Amino acid sequence: MIISTCCDGTPELVAQLCGDCGVTILKEIVKAAAAVDFGEDWYKLLLSRICLVEPYFRPLFYSLEHAGENAEDTGGGRESFSKEQEFLLKIVSEILNERLSEITVPNDFALCVFGIFKNSIKVLSYATRGRSGLPTGSIDIDVLGYSLTILRDICAQGTLRGSTKDTMDVVDALISYGLIELLLSLLRDLETPAIIKKSINQAEDQEGSSSSTLKPCPYKGFRRDIVGVIGNCLYGRKILQDEFRRKDGLLLLLQQCVRDDDNPY
Repeated sequence: MIISTCCDGTPELVAQLCGDCGVTILKEIVKAAAAVDFGEDWYKLLLSRICLVEPYFRPLFYSLEHAGENAEDTGGGRESFSKEQEFLLKIVSEILNERLSEITVPNDFALCVFGIFKNSIKVLSYATRGRSGLPTGSIDIDVLGYSLTILRDICAQGTLRGSTKDTMDVVDALISYGLIELLLSLLRDLETPAIIKKSINQAEDQEGSSSSTLKPCPYKGFRRDIVGVIGNCLYGRKILQDEFRRKDGLLLLLQQCVRDDDNPY
C-alpha cells in the first residue's frame, strides 16, 4: 500500500519500480497477491498505473513466467503460463472492465494481450468442454479467457464513448494484425451450438468423422466472448463489415447467436 501511495502521480517512481532493480519487488507483490487471490483497491490502482497508464505491462507479464517454484501439469502437459501471469491478467481484466469509460489503453498493451491470446489458443488442441465460466481451474484456459475478455473490452471502448482517434487507432492496429481472421478461424473450428445441430439434423454426422476435428468451448462463455470481440470491431466500420461479408463471416456469426446454455448472453 505504501508503494502504491508513493507512486501516485509520480511516473518517475513507477519507472524505477518497473526497472531492472525495482521489478523484483513488483514481482514479489504480484506473487504474494496471486497466492491469496488478493484484489484490494490499492493493488488494483497500482496495477492500473503500471499496466494501463504506463507502458510496463509487457515486461511485468513476461517477468512472471513460472515465477512460482512449481509449474503445474495438465492433461496436455506443463502449463504454458504461470499462476502469477494468469492472476495478473485476471486483475487487469477486472480493472479495464470497471473503468471502461475512463481508460484508453495504449497500442502496445493491446498488441501484447493479442500476442498472449494467440499463444494461449494452443490449449484448444487438448481442452475438454468447460463446465464453468472463468476461472476454470486451468491456468492456460484462464489465460485464454482473460486475454479474450480484455480484447473484447478494448474493442468496446469506441462503442461506449463514441469513436475517438485513440480508440480507433488501437482497434485498427488489432485488426491489421489479423484479429478478425483469427477469431473467424476459431469460430469455424468450434462445435456447432446444440440448437443448430438439432435444427439441421447434423448431430449424427458430428458424432462421426467430423467430431474429432471440431473443438468444444473450453469455458462457458467462450463463444460469446469471441462474438463480442467481432461485433465490437465491426461497429462503425463499413469497409470492414463489407469485407466480413465477403469472407462469409455473416452467416457464421449469426449461427452463434442462438440459445446456448454453454454461452449465456
